[in-house]
Formats: sequence, C-alpha cells, structure tokens
Amino acid sequence: MRGVEQEGIVFPLEFSEKFAIWPEVIKATAELAARCRFTGPNFGIVMPPWRNGRDNSPAGALRLEAYRGPGAGMGMISGNRL
Repeated sequence: MRGVEQEGIVFPLEFSEKFAIWPEVIKATAELAARCRFTGPNFGIVMPPWRNGRDNSPAGALRLEAYRGPGAGMGMISGNRL
C-alpha cells in the first residue's frame, strides 16, 4: 500500500507504533475523529458559479481551450484557424 502511505494516510497499527511513546495522543485522536462529521449536500457535487470574464458558457470555454491547446503547436485544426 505504498500509494496510500504517500498520501499521508496512516493505518491504525502503524499509528500506534509511531506514537507508542505518547499513548494519550492515540486516545485524543480517536475522540477528535469521532467528533468530526461531514454533512455535505445530498444532491451531488457543488461547484462555484462559473465566471471566466467572457460571455461563453462552461462548455464553450472548454471547447475553445481544447482547440487552443493543440492549435498552439499546429497552428490549424481541421482547416480552421483558431
């Protein structure tokens, strides 16, 4: 599980080994974790309002950037100049 370790997640056994010299930390951490509750929305992902300083929709901006990305290297895409 090297990938998990790289993300900073520590499993219970490893956690107790690391803090064996300070056992009250384990209890305090468990108590703190029990008080932490995430109560996010029940209707999906919440995104901030779309603001890009121009008058195009999010889909239009994505399309423009998709063409602009490779177009910068090639100069043309499908015969249309960008």
